[in-house]
Amino acid sequence: RELSTLAMQRAIDACTLSGGGTVVVPPGRYRIATITIKNNVTLQFEKETFVDAPRLYSQYAPYNSLIRASGSTNVALRGPVIINGQGTNYWNVVPNPNPFYSVTQNRPVPIVQFLNCSNVVVDGITILYSPSWALSPYSSTNVTIRNVTILNDFAAPNTDGIDICQSKDVLVTGCRISTADDPISIKNMETTVAANLSRNITVTNCDLTG
Repeated sequence: RELSTLAMQRAIDACTLSGGGTVVVPPGRYRIATITIKNNVTLQFEKETFVDAPRLYSQYAPYNSLIRASGSTNVALRGPVIINGQGTNYWNVVPNPNPFYSVTQNRPVPIVQFLNCSNVVVDGITILYSPSWALSPYSSTNVTIRNVTILNDFAAPNTDGIDICQSKDVLVTGCRISTADDPISIKNMETTVAANLSRNITVTNCDLTG
C-alpha cells in the first residue's frame, strides 16, 4: 500500500490555516510516516480504521514519532483507531528472551507525542506493539487522555504505556494498558525550573498491567 502521509498532512495544514476544525479519516487501512497535528485541529479516525507505522526507523526522519504535535494549542487525536507500531520489526523475537528481546535498530520514541502543547485531548485510540513508549505528553499543559488502550509485547524492552514528562494539569482516565515496562510513568526528563515540573496529575479508573 502507498503511504497516506501527504494526503493527511495536507488536510491538517489546510484545516489549521482556515482557523481549525476536524479532519476526518474514513474507514480503511493506512500506512503513514510522521503526521503533525497543528493548532485548533482534531484528527478524527472513524470506526474500522487501522494505521500501520513504518517498519524502519529511517522512515520517521526528521522526527521521532508517528503522530505528533509541537508547540500547538487546542489539538486532539480521537479514535476509534487501531495503530500498529510494528514493534516486532525492531527487535529479535525469540521464544525465551532473557529477560527481553534484543533491539536490532534504533526505535521511534514515543509513537504518539505532544510536545510543548496546551489543551490536548487523546480519546478512544488503541496502540498495539509499540517499538518503545506508546504515548507521551511532554512539557505540555491541560492534557486529557481517556479511553485509550495500549497493548505491548511483554518481552519488548522500554515499551512504556503513557509517559507524562514535565507536564501539568493532566487527566488519565478509563485506560487499559498492558506493557513490558511502566504502564504509566510520571517523570521529569530534563533539568528545568520548578514551575515546569510534572504536577497536578490525576489517574483514575484504569486497568494497568506491567
